[in-house]
Amino acid sequence: MEDLRSRVAPFDGVPPLGLARLVELGQIRRFAFGKHLTVQGETADMMYVIAKGRVSVERSHPEFTAPVLLGELGPGAIVGPEGLLDGESHSATVTALEDTDAIEFTGLVLSVTILEFPKVATSLLRTLSRRLRTTDALAEAVLLRHARPKSPNGEQVARP
Repeated sequence: MEDLRSRVAPFDGVPPLGLARLVELGQIRRFAFGKHLTVQGETADMMYVIAKGRVSVERSHPEFTAPVLLGELGPGAIVGPEGLLDGESHSATVTALEDTDAIEFTGLVLSVTILEFPKVATSLLRTLSRRLRTTDALAEAVLLRHARPKSPNGEQVARP
């Protein structure tokens, strides 16, 4: 229990009894290498806390020839809370890079936990804010890579 608490920032405000209940309500899931925890576009009806292993996070788009790797996550990382919070589908595909154990939480478990321990909501917002900033930086890098170069006097130069 304490291990989960120390590795998952949104749970740092949950007392040991609450953590015990969370783990009791959650379900341990094992994902073999290459298996998906979430699939972009599918209904988001659960979130995961990575207990052991590593996963990749990728996002596809019809204009891209291949999915874009957004990052890799390991023990203590939270996967999929966005869909539970906003009722939308998963925004990315998360795939096990090695055999991975994760604790699965439904929306109801997350809602009850937030009601009982409001600090969890604050910590989740902090986590989501960091992800948004990371996404902003990634979008800026992609835009800069595809922007047309400017001449020394500030005029855009045609690409060869």
